[in-house]
Amino acid sequence: TNYYQLLRNKVEVDIYKTNLIDRKAQYDLTKARYTVGVGTKFDVYRAEAELAKAKQQYITAFNTIRISQAKLANIMGIDILIPIYPADNMVVEKSLLDCPVENLVEYAKSSRKDLEAERKRIEALKAARTGLYTEFIPNINYAYASYGTARAGLYPSNALTLSVSAPLGKNLGAGTITQVKAETENIKAAQMALTQKTRDIEESVITSNQNSLSAKERVEASKTEVFASGKSLESSIKLMNAGISTFLDVIQAQGLKVNSQVGLAENITDYNIAQVQLLFDSGIISIDNVLNGYQQTP
Repeated sequence: TNYYQLLRNKVEVDIYKTNLIDRKAQYDLTKARYTVGVGTKFDVYRAEAELAKAKQQYITAFNTIRISQAKLANIMGIDILIPIYPADNMVVEKSLLDCPVENLVEYAKSSRKDLEAERKRIEALKAARTGLYTEFIPNINYAYASYGTARAGLYPSNALTLSVSAPLGKNLGAGTITQVKAETENIKAAQMALTQKTRDIEESVITSNQNSLSAKERVEASKTEVFASGKSLESSIKLMNAGISTFLDVIQAQGLKVNSQVGLAENITDYNIAQVQLLFDSGIISIDNVLNGYQQTP
């Protein structure tokens, strides 16, 4: 997720850099038009303001990507002063999972290790409670003996002895019963915790799946917006050169184009992160299998 975030920031820097170049060209154009008497001072001031705004956006984006670089470097275990950059040059959708959410929920219930740990804890508590009942199990002793002597003309006689002692547990059973009740309550609490954790996982899977679907729809809408805003900018420039529209129309069209491009990068990133989160929530990926084979150098 941090990689996707860094990639988004990288794309945004490129967008704002291009916007800065365009704003500078628009500013130069308005000054030239004003000099030859076909433009207004208002257009010059407005273009200058937009140029200053574009510089601020670029500086902010550059600062943001530097922070994202440090975060990713820290997670990777490398020097955070190293400016790392994504290998990808553009943000594209990463469709990692396409499965009914009901199947994902059921898979999560069987594969999540945190749920399995809760189940084993309940089994251990039940075993501990069963052990307490052994204090009431009676002790049975069996003995077999022969007596008499053949020398005295008597045949040996046999004796069978069976003794049973029934313990009453600690404090005549009262202490043991108290412990049994306490363990029973612990088991009930653990079972409730397991039920709640299962419900939380179900909620997280459904939420991540819905976020993924929502982001996917926004991506498609953003693509349309980017295309339309680009065409709008081209038309506004042509109309201004023909004297039909004003420079204000160009400025507004340029702003729409930049915002739509940033929005597209944001929505694609949200979709990719939601896909990764869905894999994690459903138990398909985990800390263990992600780090499997990973050796971090000291």
